[in-house]
Amino acid sequence: MPKSTLKVSERFTEEYGDFALQSSDKVVCYFPRHILSHVSPVFRDMFNQGIPASQFVQLTEPSIMVELFLAHLDPNALTPHIDPETIAGLMVMAHKYQTNIILR
Repeated sequence: MPKSTLKVSERFTEEYGDFALQSSDKVVCYFPRHILSHVSPVFRDMFNQGIPASQFVQLTEPSIMVELFLAHLDPNALTPHIDPETIAGLMVMAHKYQTNIILR
């Protein structure tokens, strides 16, 4: 998908990370590849298979969930407030991407 049809996350901009995750509602979040690889064996396997940094990984989750997921993985941010309306979606993503740091 051409970059011009996508919106970039206000929080996870191109300057924030070297890897792009595209949400189902066409918002791109940039996040450090090494952190994703460290916290998720699913992402680690993707990277080990040679996915170039210039390639977007398209996720099935909407941007609100992707940004919440990344906020919980971000070592530079305070842990976000747990919202009863989003906790189920966050747990589903944590299981899907095997991010034990969220599941603990």
